[in-house]
Amino acid sequence: PGRIFCNALEVNGTMETVITGTLVREPNYFAIVTSGGITVSITVGGLLPMTEYEVACMAESDGGAESLQQQIDKTRRRMWTEEVDSTISSMRITREANLMFDEITVSTQLVSIGYLWCQVFPSENLHQLGVPTAAALQEADELKVADLQELSSVTFAELDQNTSYDVWCTAEFNDFRDDQAGQNLLTPFPKSTILSIESSYYTAYVLVQVTKGPASIFCQAYPWALRPFTERPPIPAALQIQASPYTTNYMSTPSGRVLIEIEELTPGRYYDVYCFSETYVPPAATGADTVAQFGMDAESILQTRTQLITLGPFFDDLGWSCVSGRPCNVTDLLGFHLSENDGLFVREDGCPRRCRCQGVADAYSKGSQCSEISQDPTVQAGVGLTDAKDPRGAWCYVEPGQCS
Repeated sequence: PGRIFCNALEVNGTMETVITGTLVREPNYFAIVTSGGITVSITVGGLLPMTEYEVACMAESDGGAESLQQQIDKTRRRMWTEEVDSTISSMRITREANLMFDEITVSTQLVSIGYLWCQVFPSENLHQLGVPTAAALQEADELKVADLQELSSVTFAELDQNTSYDVWCTAEFNDFRDDQAGQNLLTPFPKSTILSIESSYYTAYVLVQVTKGPASIFCQAYPWALRPFTERPPIPAALQIQASPYTTNYMSTPSGRVLIEIEELTPGRYYDVYCFSETYVPPAATGADTVAQFGMDAESILQTRTQLITLGPFFDDLGWSCVSGRPCNVTDLLGFHLSENDGLFVREDGCPRRCRCQGVADAYSKGSQCSEISQDPTVQAGVGLTDAKDPRGAWCYVEPGQCS
């Protein structure tokens, strides 16, 4: 964990040749990073329109270590500010390796309907020539964005696996007055979309974009089942999400964002997060008629589904991983808030060999429900792993309460 700093220096005759960590850190534009492999955004203020700047970034860990000068130099990019603000609110870039080529996908979230343009460039080219202007980026094929509930994605295929690339995008507002798609956005209810989720051991902070207000927004996290099979929780109905205690009201007329904190989560567990919004109606006086509320439909609720995993050791519903009568090595044991008084407990099977599979006592019997997960002790059944079929048939289980 630590912080990432960025700064923009105006390109002129007095500009420093070497942009040191001190210059980058000086105006104190930074973002906090809690773990590796995540994307953060940093806003550098006080810039002039239609002006060329050189941007550089650096990292600083909580332990005091910071980026070396050559690492800072690799982040340097020259770019021009624009007269018209870009409507991109967030952007995520992923790179996947295929058999012969790589593929880069950029997913963006816009704050208003309009058009999106993206292009990919070798990083070395931009390091020397600078970042293309918005006008240059708009020479690419445009992507029409008429639904703010959906992420807008652009994929670049057949990229060289040994080359570093930069992806740059720009977007502009367009109301599509001559296009029916723009009119389709005039839904009778406020729609919510999850922009980002930051999770810790027991809580998650959900940043939600709502299309209009006043509105009431509800969010809830639903855990994945891990045993006997990895299974995603069912899609909740609107009434289920409305029962969530994690709710807030957005009282402004235009679109905006709210932050909702979800508590009482389990460390190291997978969840699906859903949000629901409806028109805000103040409490009615006693005896007065209630005003109709318009809320999101089932399809809009499904579009909010976002997966997260909380920090901490991987959570297992049943927790067994050893086979009775066989050697068992306990390795890579993780814990949270442990002390020297804590220990590892092994429980004895109260009724060995009582359960029979296909008329033969099963030495591997354990647990309290049926499963087809392989008896191979090297195969686990966690999220992201495929449950393997047991060639000898399903495991044999006894019901709870049958064993003393």
